[in-house]
Amino acid sequence: MNRPIAQIITVRMRRRRVIGLLAALASVPILSGCGLAGNSISYRYRMTVEVDTPEGLKRGSSVIQVDESKGTGLGGSHIEARVTGDAVVVDLPGGQTLFALLDRAVKIANCGAPPEPPGPNDPDQWRKIVEKIKARPGTCDLPRMALSPFGVNEMENQWPTLVRFGDVHDPRTLERVDPDNAEAALGSGVRITRITVQMTNDPVTTGIEKRLGWLNHLEQYRTDKSNPFTENLPKGVGDLRMKGEVV
Repeated sequence: MNRPIAQIITVRMRRRRVIGLLAALASVPILSGCGLAGNSISYRYRMTVEVDTPEGLKRGSSVIQVDESKGTGLGGSHIEARVTGDAVVVDLPGGQTLFALLDRAVKIANCGAPPEPPGPNDPDQWRKIVEKIKARPGTCDLPRMALSPFGVNEMENQWPTLVRFGDVHDPRTLERVDPDNAEAALGSGVRITRITVQMTNDPVTTGIEKRLGWLNHLEQYRTDKSNPFTENLPKGVGDLRMKGEVV
């Protein structure tokens, strides 16, 4: 049976609206980092690691940049953080080298203060928190442990992951260093004494690949050289250097 012309026109208009809606949804950013619209804040800090050794105090430092942005997508608003910089490198006696990784770079900027979740009635609270971090004066001693924001009376590690290499020419020899028992990995009389954080405008630290030449050639450790997810390397190698990676 033939439908009235008015009904046919109505159906066609509905179809066009649906197609238009689908096209609009397809253009909405849903991945992290999309829809930021320039709503971002950047800051830099210098992390310094001090190590007591039989030959005296040794220290190393690195300037790290954090870019925090507020984005929107189908899931609502979110805060994204990107990190740029190199791990802290500390040269120790006997040819040993200690590396403090970037795995906790954003948390470290808070210097032990638990992160405050954005308030439901203040969409710019995240910006106020970051501005407070940027304005922190002087040098802050990074506590070894602090109260976790995710559990009542639970303590959480604040220090970066510390590592060494059995052979700096081979990333597969990466070993973790226990910050409470550094002697076990670094030799008698070696003790991690202090880690500090200081806000700065100094240039971001680069050049760690001069020590670890394989950082620019990680594809040689992949089972499929074209697929970075097939790297057969210890956890932590990817935290030695960051170039704006989301953390």
